[in-house]
Amino acid sequence: MNNERKVLLPNPKLKIMNNMNPHMNKAGANQSTPSLNIDLNQLKELSGNDADFMVEIIELILENAPAAARSMKELLDAADFDTLSKVAHKLKSTLNILGDHDLLQVIDWLEHTCQEKPASNEISGMVAYIDKYIESLVTFLGGEIEQLRNVA
Repeated sequence: MNNERKVLLPNPKLKIMNNMNPHMNKAGANQSTPSLNIDLNQLKELSGNDADFMVEIIELILENAPAAARSMKELLDAADFDTLSKVAHKLKSTLNILGDHDLLQVIDWLEHTCQEKPASNEISGMVAYIDKYIESLVTFLGGEIEQLRNVA
């Protein structure tokens, strides 16, 4: 009799998919708006609570994130997974300051999965989810800028 025990480790892809499940159907299309788990404390600390500086950072995010999402969709259509991985990495760096660890996990998964040259249908739901998330993020951050400008 073999005394070795098998240890089953959690599948990180499954965890990510479970976290996204309420927002996606089986084909990967979004059914609703993804929930934002934004924590601006890191941005406040970095800026020393300087509203003008916070606005500048948020404006950079608003400039770069939607462009990255558009690029990701185009790269997916072109099956350019190397560049898609690089865009995902840059987007992860751009959004890191917002503290949404669930989203960062999704983008990290996409970045690393693209390095393995997946089938387009394996990642299309993730790209659609990120795109929809960024649409919601733009609205949210626009409201934050308005509030910060009222403070400054």
